[in-house]
Amino acid sequence: MTVVRRLLGREVRSSRRMPMNVGTATTAGVSITPELSLQVGAVYSCVRLMSEAGSGLPVSMFDRIASSRQQIAEHPVLTLVRDEPNPNIDAAELWRLVIGWMMLRGNGFVYIERNGAGGVQHLWPIKPTSIEPKRTAVGELVYKVTLDADEYAPIREPGGLVRRENMLHYRAFGLDDVLGLSPIGLIRQSVGIGWAAQSYMGGFYARDASPGGSIVVPGELSEPAFERLTQQWRDMHEGFGNSHRLAVLEGGAEWKSTTLSPADAAFIETQKFTRGDIASIYGVPPHMIGDTEKSTSWGSGIAEQGIGFVTYSLRQYTSRLERVTRRLLVEPNRRFRWNVEGLQQGDMKARYDAYAVGKQWGWLSTNDIRSLEDEEPVEGGDVYLQPLNMVPAGDASAPNARARQGRATRAADVAPADTVTPWVVRHRDLLVEVFEEQRAEILASIGTGAATLDREAWDAELTTRLVAPSLGLTSELAGALALQLGGAYDPSLALAFLAGEAARHATNINITTADALARALASDGDETPAARVGRVFDDATTSRAGEVATGIVNQLGNFADHEGATQAGARSKTWRTTSSNSRSTHARMDGETVAITDKFSNGMKWPGDSRNINETAGCQCRVEYTQEAP
Repeated sequence: MTVVRRLLGREVRSSRRMPMNVGTATTAGVSITPELSLQVGAVYSCVRLMSEAGSGLPVSMFDRIASSRQQIAEHPVLTLVRDEPNPNIDAAELWRLVIGWMMLRGNGFVYIERNGAGGVQHLWPIKPTSIEPKRTAVGELVYKVTLDADEYAPIREPGGLVRRENMLHYRAFGLDDVLGLSPIGLIRQSVGIGWAAQSYMGGFYARDASPGGSIVVPGELSEPAFERLTQQWRDMHEGFGNSHRLAVLEGGAEWKSTTLSPADAAFIETQKFTRGDIASIYGVPPHMIGDTEKSTSWGSGIAEQGIGFVTYSLRQYTSRLERVTRRLLVEPNRRFRWNVEGLQQGDMKARYDAYAVGKQWGWLSTNDIRSLEDEEPVEGGDVYLQPLNMVPAGDASAPNARARQGRATRAADVAPADTVTPWVVRHRDLLVEVFEEQRAEILASIGTGAATLDREAWDAELTTRLVAPSLGLTSELAGALALQLGGAYDPSLALAFLAGEAARHATNINITTADALARALASDGDETPAARVGRVFDDATTSRAGEVATGIVNQLGNFADHEGATQAGARSKTWRTTSSNSRSTHARMDGETVAITDKFSNGMKWPGDSRNINETAGCQCRVEYTQEAP
């Protein structure tokens, strides 16, 4: 049985009418069912892309112990979930079906076959149209299973009434705790328009009779002559394969050319609209299903766009798989994980750069890296390097000794100019590049009356460019601190905060630039407008870029410490004042200890916390983190 056929199923027998199970008429005059929706290219592309991407991910199992994770290499249930759920299909096909069902019908179902001891023996996918959820008199959720003729699952329950503990129910977005809503049912108007436009295009080319137009003959044709002329014309010219063949007319007949009507052209254009419309409802980037006409906000490169797809689209489905499938496990701290890291690796250079950072800062060994690249381990490859410079001033103790004490610290101030960190250089170079592009744009517009900075466009552009280095910086620093505290760091948990900070920094940078341009162009003097603009950007590239970069790295470095410590399970933090010329409020706070989730008395969670901007400028304080209770 093909995967598409199993995805489609048949019409439901339930009296509970849900959009995903009933073909519903649309304003385009088409009744949309899952079968028909897959004939629309955008729907098929979205379902195929998401289901195959999700089903191809490696699956792992781990125990969550305190703040650490211990991988489980072998387990009978892991074998079912990762390799072969039952003798008929492999695991990839099972999860492809489940994700596809969620996207088409809003629900996916997997029956749990148990052995005599109550353990999980096999997993069997069942079409959503073969299942009707019910509630018993005491409110228990059960599933009435009526298998189709071409389905098989060893249902042992009397009357096909399966209790919740023997059924895995994967719901898409919904408005109750019984059934998910069908995207096809909810977007049937868009799908109907797309199907109608597609059918119209097929008929348009099938009936094509180019050269297009009408035949005009003198006088009136007899019935046989009319039929003969019409049939000959269709045989010779109708159909896409007969386009532009030579036309021979006789008996004084003339050809009158016609053109494509505006209505035909407008209707054909709807195909482009419905592709983007359907993609947005499914949460799929339009460029990943072939809609490349418009600009995308998913990133400026292929790698960034791929990461955006995984983070904002695919993860919602793999998260459902992880949480529901966890019901197969009896151990309370055991979890499944669909590992999306493989899709977020980017190109080879970016991947190897990330490995270098991981090995340098001690959270990846040579064999860890070789494992991620599917290579065999090497002898001596399990050693983790220790950065010797990760100590407070005057402290010569080894990093492991400090980690065993349950405390990790790092000064929040940036290194002096002669030893400036690579992250400051990277942020500075990025800003210099942006300032030079803005300079060229403003100089080109002088004389047109529009020599102003396009704030909206540049805010969005600079935000996008700042996210990647911000993510790299915080991943490096937070990962190192989390390692010292005996935990691990997940960069995806900080992505939303970093995006917000990137937008804030971009807005402030562009406001300053726009204000400087306005003052320069409005000032009196003998300088030409071009010279005034040049002076603004000379200052921006030579001094301001470095100052802003230092501030960004300083602020994000303190956030990275806090986030790494939080994810590693730190329980308290202590404010340390390191400057003799610090604010009086900060001097009084020296030694103040609060819980890791609380704010200090100045309203900040860490030095440089942007939520209290009046306390951040010039701050060189730092924070110590510990596993001990405050």
